[in-house]
Amino acid sequence: MSMEGREVDEEQEGEQPKSRPKAVFVPTMVLLFFVIVVVAFLNSPIFRVTQVEVVGSRYFSDQEIMLLSGIEEGQNIFTAPLETIEQRLMKVPRLSSVHIERKLPDTLRIVVDERQTVAYVPYAGYFVELDDEGCAICIAEAVTDPDIPIIVGVDVTYAAVGQSVSPKDEITTCCYVGSLLVDNMISNLSEISVSQDGSVTVLTTDGIRLFLGDKGEIGPKVELLSPILASVRDQTKRAKSIDLRIETKPVVTY
Repeated sequence: MSMEGREVDEEQEGEQPKSRPKAVFVPTMVLLFFVIVVVAFLNSPIFRVTQVEVVGSRYFSDQEIMLLSGIEEGQNIFTAPLETIEQRLMKVPRLSSVHIERKLPDTLRIVVDERQTVAYVPYAGYFVELDDEGCAICIAEAVTDPDIPIIVGVDVTYAAVGQSVSPKDEITTCCYVGSLLVDNMISNLSEISVSQDGSVTVLTTDGIRLFLGDKGEIGPKVELLSPILASVRDQTKRAKSIDLRIETKPVVTY
């Protein structure tokens, strides 16, 4: 083959296929159009928040939770900062957990768990409302629930809303017992106290003193307490005390 023939062949082999701008342009335009349509759809008025559902709240109304959350009616449901709203609500001492979910097209559902009041303790002329961990839910001028016991015999040295109340050991012991009593539907309680040796005593509103013993052994005793109290209160003779310090040998004194 001549030199000229080889040069022509090499030039042909070295030629690159020309780009096809139309083949790239069309799918790009389709994708762009699709994105525009999706963005427009997601930002349409049907996805504006018009309703807020609140589940699990006994102390707050739906409107109060909405105000505390900072949710603005009419904001886009997809851009609503759920994590930020949850964090904002968790600053409310009464709330122990918060979860928010979207319900399309226009509803935010707020699920809350609230701290339950299990005891009160006097402090500086006020009453501190306590949860089952001895944390202050609020500080009020008076007791709002007469069925919740007041902790007596404990000198509070520190109390602030949202924080543990001191002295912590005595307060948490009383609150633990108070939560057991609440969980077992035992009401009409007046006072609760803990001695220096850790023995817990509860006084009912009708004057029956309940000796429950050490904190670590109280759980099974509280389960026995409800039927014993019901039986005692059915008697004509008024009981003075129920001693459950020995679980297998409850003693009722008249």
